[in-house]
Amino acid sequence: MLMRHTLIYSLSRGMAGVFNIVAIMMLTRLLPPSEYGIYALIVTATVLVNALFFQWVRMSLLRYYESHEDRPRLLSTIVAGFHIVLLAACALAAVLALLWADLRSIGWIVVETVAYLWLYAWFELNLTLYRTRLQPALYGYLFVAKNVLTLSAAVALVALGYGIHGLMLGMIAGTLVPVAVSAARQWRGVSLRLVDYKLMLSLAKYGAPLTVSFTMGFVIYSAGRVMLGWLSGVEDTGLYAVSYDLTQQSIILLMTIVNLAAYPLAVKKLEKQGEEAARKQLGQNAVLILLVSAPATAGLIVLAPNLSGVLLGEAYRETALTVFPVIAIAAFVQGLKQFYFDLSFQLSRETKKQMIPVVAAVAVTIALNLWWIPLWGIAGAAYASLVSYAIGTAMSIAIGNRVFRLPFPVKDFIKIAASAIAMSLLLLPLRDYGGPVMLAVQIAYGALVFGVLVWALKVSGVKEWPSAVLSKLRLTRPGASPRAGHSGGKGESA
Repeated sequence: MLMRHTLIYSLSRGMAGVFNIVAIMMLTRLLPPSEYGIYALIVTATVLVNALFFQWVRMSLLRYYESHEDRPRLLSTIVAGFHIVLLAACALAAVLALLWADLRSIGWIVVETVAYLWLYAWFELNLTLYRTRLQPALYGYLFVAKNVLTLSAAVALVALGYGIHGLMLGMIAGTLVPVAVSAARQWRGVSLRLVDYKLMLSLAKYGAPLTVSFTMGFVIYSAGRVMLGWLSGVEDTGLYAVSYDLTQQSIILLMTIVNLAAYPLAVKKLEKQGEEAARKQLGQNAVLILLVSAPATAGLIVLAPNLSGVLLGEAYRETALTVFPVIAIAAFVQGLKQFYFDLSFQLSRETKKQMIPVVAAVAVTIALNLWWIPLWGIAGAAYASLVSYAIGTAMSIAIGNRVFRLPFPVKDFIKIAASAIAMSLLLLPLRDYGGPVMLAVQIAYGALVFGVLVWALKVSGVKEWPSAVLSKLRLTRPGASPRAGHSGGKGESA
């Protein structure tokens, strides 16, 4: 099931990732770094508020759905909690707009940002419900539809000369339609009469520490661009944000895809079969996360010259070459912490302890950015991010294993690391060739080399996966008879 769901999530997230990269390519050619910097700050603020107000709702749904017997009551309570915090967020925005003259001067952008915040948060909640129900196909349809419509509308409006307002209106319009269609199907049976405020309090107690952790994690992610804007100017923010966004659309995207399929399976094993079954599943999850992220990190470092030349506008390329290696390693460490080591706290429901490494990492990143940005500029922000993620990850491992021991496949990690390093060395002779065709050749060659190496080194499960995938494909052929015990069920319906 892990491989099947991962493949489905890969298709949807992969398609959306391609559209995001195309959008970056076009926006870095349509917008100067100063305007891209403003856009990056708006998106940063939107995602930060989304994490601060709504993350607890999504994480509570993901963790409690499998174990809660009265699903209509749970979903009704989730929807009520979502709209209560939405009203609080809107009230806060109104108060800030009244008290802060700078916000009043950009009033329409504030209105557009709040509208997009509501749609984006509701979209994420709908995705989470598909994920908890093990419905990756429906998740994929919604995710791809939103990204295609949003990016198409936003880029078109920018190309027509509407600037930042065009970006915001494009994101609003592109999110509205798929969210409305999904919500009409997903939340049938929800009623105010079923809202359980005692249950809502329990969900809030579980989710509140996670909200703090995710918000602080986002502060680490966004501190560099925000503090560059403050200490160096929005142009440096734009230059830095583009390089960071590319790592999010490659390394973090791949790790996200695995986590989308892996975490619900681990929760189900824990609830239905106990800790040992969950740990076995977690070991498989760890191997797959490393298999997708290690070669992506190594490839991004080696192929940085051609990647920046093909994907970025000329004004952004020099900076990207400087910071790509550091940001790539930082993204790899960030992903391991977020998608694997932090699961100790979530599976054990000891979410308060997850705040300790995150708060420590936030303190480190703020201090280092204040120190290193004046010294080294954009490179200083990149190094601050790497060091803070490394410290947070080390603390997460040390504290997390005390509440829920996670298996870590050391032998497979060594094999995967060796394969990624060997792949990098074999890519070096092709490093200086440029152009989109050559980039495709470089990526395909690197993937082939890495695949052969992990196969030859017998990384756990690699030799079995091709036959498992072919078996699943045979089952989906017209007229194929499913094996005994196999059912596509609701999880695979479209």
